[in-house]
Amino acid sequence: SQTSNIQAMFVRPFFNYKTNSNLQLLFTNEYYFNNGVPNQENMDVRYFGKGNGRYLSYRMTYAGNFLAFVFEPYMLWGQNLQVDETTRRGSYALLNDYRIINEKDFNRAGLRQGVAFIHWKGLGFGYGKQNLWWGVGQHTSIAMTNNTESFNAYHFGTIKELRWKNIGIMGRYLFAKLNEFEDSRSIYYTALTLGGTYYGNTIISAGISRNYLSGGIDIGVPWTANDAAKLIFEGLFVDSKEKLKYTIAGHDPFDQTIEGYFSMMFPKSKLKIFLEIGVNDHRQNLVDFISQPDHALGYLIGLRYYNLFGNDNLYFGFEYLNLAKGKFWALRATPNFYERNIYNHFSYNGRHWAAHSGSDSDDLLIEIGYLNDKFSFIPKINFERHGVISFQPAEVKIELGLQASYKKDNLHFIIMYENERARHLGFNNDNVYAGEITGQRKIKTVVIRIEYFLN
Repeated sequence: SQTSNIQAMFVRPFFNYKTNSNLQLLFTNEYYFNNGVPNQENMDVRYFGKGNGRYLSYRMTYAGNFLAFVFEPYMLWGQNLQVDETTRRGSYALLNDYRIINEKDFNRAGLRQGVAFIHWKGLGFGYGKQNLWWGVGQHTSIAMTNNTESFNAYHFGTIKELRWKNIGIMGRYLFAKLNEFEDSRSIYYTALTLGGTYYGNTIISAGISRNYLSGGIDIGVPWTANDAAKLIFEGLFVDSKEKLKYTIAGHDPFDQTIEGYFSMMFPKSKLKIFLEIGVNDHRQNLVDFISQPDHALGYLIGLRYYNLFGNDNLYFGFEYLNLAKGKFWALRATPNFYERNIYNHFSYNGRHWAAHSGSDSDDLLIEIGYLNDKFSFIPKINFERHGVISFQPAEVKIELGLQASYKKDNLHFIIMYENERARHLGFNNDNVYAGEITGQRKIKTVVIRIEYFLN
């Protein structure tokens, strides 16, 4: 059918059961050249500092009737030359332009991904580390991206989309312990992402994701992994939690985000529009939610169009993320997304695992280019701000980029170029009305990637 090869994308990655082989191998060789601070987004373990570097990985993916796994060891080398870094505090100190490896001429090796699932017809459980992405965007997401390296976690749910006639279902429960402590300092991450898709002339997908960070603080009662694992099944409103042992008048000290996803795809016109909405604070009750639904709210909107001007090879896409503090911030306490010190501000090993732009930010991406089954040429412009409401003026980053690729049989060659200009770095008190600009920076980056695929 027209929709048989179309797959919902709000729980990624998933295993591909539509190939001729259960076993797939991918060899990746990547070179980078960077003349400034590291500032690439969504690069998991691939840290690119100043100077030259190289990344190499071997990925084995197996998708069988009862067992599925991903195993991907990697090696990483880099000059990582000394460079002046911007001084910031709090969650802003976890943006991608900070060095997370300090030594020069470093060599690193490890496991980029390593996860195994026992399943029946695509539904099962597993354990390990896997690059995750929850949401409908391809540049950013409110809940989960691969902006940092993956962490070990227990998984339960679908490893592919489950189809019944015109209905598709995906879902994943995840539970992880994020540090080594075995007492009240233990930090847990619990998440549940669910969604469904209707496949008709218009393909409609909708889903929801609830994410909780808990522990890390003495709440006066024991807090165990078992407590944390059940946390996402508690009530949504403060009023419904008043009798729980870990709350005070229904309020808990933990951190929660809830995201909703929605997309519509029009296969005949090759157009997809999508929306994410996230909230970062508990509502007292339903009346509170109805009266101020946009309190502590963030959103992502976007589209992708693969038939620009009636040409199947012309592509246009844009995404806009807004995580700025809500309009009630001066009247009602409004927490920033990803801003909670005891949880390292929603970060792992020095990087946010959700939106790379971080707290009180917005992020606009516009792409337009040419692509077909073998060749692509896509220029882009990216406009990103940090501290939109919290500081005047906000940090501003403008990035011009280009991604070009060529496929020949099992070989895929990709080149990426970025030219960044930033200003007001460090949230200086510039008099913008007088044209004053400080904290400026220029960075140029080239990444060359060669992939070889065996099926």
